[in-house]
Parts: sequence; C-alpha cells; structure tokens
Amino acid sequence: MSEVKQKGYSGEFKESAAELANESSQSIAQTARELGINVNTYLLGLINTQNLRIR
Repeated sequence: MSEVKQKGYSGEFKESAAELANESSQSIAQTARELGINVNTYLLGLINTQNLRIR
C-alpha cells in the first residue's frame, strides 16, 4: 500500500496568506485559487492562524 504525503505549509506562508485574505477585496475562494491551494485548506488555515472557532 502506498503512503500519501501531506503537503505542509510554513508558518510564514500561513501568516502571509491570512494577511492576503484580510487585505484583499477578492473572495477567499479566488485568493485560494491564486495561491494554488484548496479553499477548505485555506479556510482551516485562516481559522487556525487567527484562533477562530467554528460553532
């Protein structure tokens, strides 16, 4: 059975991606596409970076 490696993002990348989401006038989905990452991954990263909670 082959192993699937998860792609990891550096803390610096996560911080800059969160700043981009806050400063950009475009949608989060569009920003994620431009960064080349899945929108759900991007949203989870934003939640973790900004210490938000989903209820």
